[in-house]
Amino acid sequence: MRPTRSRPPSTTRCVRSTGGRRHRSPRCSPRSRTARRSAWCRSAARCSPPVRWRLAHARSPVAITCKAPARDCFTGRMAEHDELFDYLRSTDTVHIVTTTRDGRTIPTPIWAVAVDDAIYVRSAYGPDAKWYRRATTNGGVAFDTPAGARAVTIEEPNDAELEARVDDALQEKYAAEPASVAEMLTPLARGTTQRVTPAP
Repeated sequence: MRPTRSRPPSTTRCVRSTGGRRHRSPRCSPRSRTARRSAWCRSAARCSPPVRWRLAHARSPVAITCKAPARDCFTGRMAEHDELFDYLRSTDTVHIVTTTRDGRTIPTPIWAVAVDDAIYVRSAYGPDAKWYRRATTNGGVAFDTPAGARAVTIEEPNDAELEARVDDALQEKYAAEPASVAEMLTPLARGTTQRVTPAP
């Protein structure tokens, strides 16, 4: 007589008979229950709220924040500011990225100059230039740089003395293009002078 192996009590309760044959129900197997539980929780929609939050925000750039000490975060932001400042100051033609009402982004080549510790831009065609209207109306302004798009804010300085200094900076930086510089020095163009500030 062949020896028979005894089944564990938990498994024995799950034995059922079908067509004269005895076998364990897959639903009663402890391993099956664990597998089902794992498969059930692999779906983000069925997991607990903390897991759903982690899965959703892991893909969201808005949720990415600086986890380092405050001093290190500040240093990182200052480094990005300096990088953007140096790029706009040293590059002849930069691309400002503006946003349309339906959310599309459009890059436009423009000039930018540095005065003291700030960057300034203006429209050679006055306030009717499309990029200028989008930038001052819709918001969502950025600059294309080698390191990627850098979000900025723009504001009108309302300072006649500063506008004169921007004139001087334009004539110095773009001295090789006097005809184009002349268009940037008209009263219409001067009225569109905007200070560029990196977005927080």
